[in-house]
Amino acid sequence: MFGPLKRMVMKPVVSAMLFAFASGALLACAFFLLLFESTHLIGVGWTAEVDIVWRWGAMILAGMVVPPVVETIMSLIMMARQGPSTSEQSPEDAEKSPESPELAGLDDAQKFRAKARLLGAVIIGDFFHNLCDGFFIAAAFQGCGNAFGWSVATGTILHELPQEIADFIILTGPVAGLSTPKALAFNFLSGLSVLLGALIVAATPVDNSLIGLILAFGGGVYIHVGATDCLPKMYDPKLRFGERLCAFLSFAVGAVCIGLILIGHEHCVPEGSSHDHGSGHDGHAH
Repeated sequence: MFGPLKRMVMKPVVSAMLFAFASGALLACAFFLLLFESTHLIGVGWTAEVDIVWRWGAMILAGMVVPPVVETIMSLIMMARQGPSTSEQSPEDAEKSPESPELAGLDDAQKFRAKARLLGAVIIGDFFHNLCDGFFIAAAFQGCGNAFGWSVATGTILHELPQEIADFIILTGPVAGLSTPKALAFNFLSGLSVLLGALIVAATPVDNSLIGLILAFGGGVYIHVGATDCLPKMYDPKLRFGERLCAFLSFAVGAVCIGLILIGHEHCVPEGSSHDHGSGHDGHAH
């Protein structure tokens, strides 16, 4: 069952369409929902325009920078644990090896370290990524109520689908070499961190201004993931013109799926604020 699905997803056009769809959903979620609505909530804690703008902008930029910083730190840690290469297989042994080019020429200890580094990068990285998603979703529910919270959750789910498929392909690939049940189990366990993130925010008393800062940070993260991780898949040189056009259409569909949420959508304005029009939720509406 998973073999044919894996082969299909690994095709450049299918991968491009999946990630383009995720990019459209993520960027639409950031620009249509998170970034705009966060300004209303941040305005509860600070009244001067300059105080609102610099905090809002700083959190967006922080959200864009944190993912690559975390990825770099994790890569350095895993590389340090792997240690320098000390021995190589002979050319004859490498020719006999049925394994992938990534493992060719490595002895058993080096193969184990390469596998551990890849597993750590994928699983730990996915854990913290999902943890942050939990923060953003819970903050959206607390700050703006159920409709807005489900909108953010929808955007998160739409971008997680291709991401989890990509993780599964990596985990079952020649370097990690996990079986399908083990790869699914690791993906499931790392995905549970979204619940942990949501519980942390739900159990912590936070005011509207802090929720606004979290949403702005989440918007920055979604811009980074959507624009740098997902969007470049549409420019794969292997894609023909028609295939690239399909990828762009997938991007549009992903954006429209989130954009439709704006129909009948009221701005997230806390009660008691200077912009209140009766649509607020006082920060903790459910």
